Amino acid sequence: MPKFTLLEEMQGIAPGVTTIRLRTQKFADNQLFCLQHVAVRDVTTAAKTAEVGLIIGNKTVWIKTLVLTTANVFYTLENQIYVKSCQGVVIDFLSPTANDVLQANVFGYYVD
Repeated sequence: MPKFTLLEEMQGIAPGVTTIRLRTQKFADNQLFCLQHVAVRDVTTAAKTAEVGLIIGNKTVWIKTLVLTTANVFYTLENQIYVKSCQGVVIDFLSPTANDVLQANVFGYYVD
């Protein structure tokens, strides 16, 4: 039975065409976490790419690249990934358009 459910909603606005990073809070140390669902979207424009990764120690482990072909539609990663002592989930939106509204939702739980 899960002991704590995490749902984090994040949003950023692109100042230009540089990569925009959205990051969750750090997960609890030495606890097993099950990442269940990551959803990302560019509210404003289409044809973007978002990379989803886990920050473990001082490294980013990339787990999925999502191609956002339609504006204002969530694209999802739905795998159960178990991690321990993870620093959090990171989403990089590559080459956004200036003033793009970028959103990400992350859902998972700590395992007893």
